Amino acid sequence: MSDPLSEDVRCNECGYSLRGLDARANCPECGVPVAEALRGDELRFASRAWVRRLRRGALLILVALIVLMLESIVDATRSLWISAGGQGALLVRSAVLFALEALAAATVVVGVFWFTSRDPSESLCPEQPGHRRLVRRLALVALVPPLLLPALSTRLPANLSFLLFVVRQMAVIMCLFFLPVVLLLHARVLALRLKSPEVIPLIWIVVAAFVASGGMALLARFSVLAGGPWPVLIWGLGILAGGGLAMVLIIVQDELTNAVRTAPLRSGTTPPNTSTDSGVRTVNTEQARAR
Repeated sequence: MSDPLSEDVRCNECGYSLRGLDARANCPECGVPVAEALRGDELRFASRAWVRRLRRGALLILVALIVLMLESIVDATRSLWISAGGQGALLVRSAVLFALEALAAATVVVGVFWFTSRDPSESLCPEQPGHRRLVRRLALVALVPPLLLPALSTRLPANLSFLLFVVRQMAVIMCLFFLPVVLLLHARVLALRLKSPEVIPLIWIVVAAFVASGGMALLARFSVLAGGPWPVLIWGLGILAGGGLAMVLIIVQDELTNAVRTAPLRSGTTPPNTSTDSGVRTVNTEQARAR
């Protein structure tokens, strides 16, 4: 019999405090072996359900990137819409843009909340300030542009219309540049727990691309970098950064899948609240035959 745990170790599956339990025992809440919590913070030892949630979140963010790409294509083909159907086609284009923007915003919010969901082994610990909270708050900003778009399409006082336009543009910049940076920093934390150090340099390169393109986009909004080659350069950096973000998410999603597949079997798991005493679990052979 080993000594009971003296530290406040949390169960990887449900977050239950394992203090005072034997290292060879099982969690009284979910039945997962206590030894699972003593193996380290690698994600292949973490809760399977939580790792699958992280993987679904990464997939949804990838879907949002594809929707944003479709939106940019529709937005850049205004002249084609006019030549195809005039004013009526422009109304259809506006409706398509709104639908794509709303879909991208909703997908980003759900994907980010799943991708940054809290590790169950830390569920009863005090919340630590960091990337997880910040990226969730920035994700909620993604809902601002589609919510303000119908208001900007109506006739409003000039001052109010300009204010809403500025708020919408700032929200778009935050979602396109600042949100991906914080999301990448969170992906770096997951990559460290996935034991995938090879993706870290790529993450820093993509972060630098987003910072550069975001700073230049802000200067362009204030006409500091208007005209010349700057719009093309900003557009090219944005495309490069978006492609890098998609690559990082694909790599992390693949590593999360491998973490679930290579997770060690929990042969010692027993149902919660089930006694492990051999005398209780043993069934008399002759009684079984009589049945």
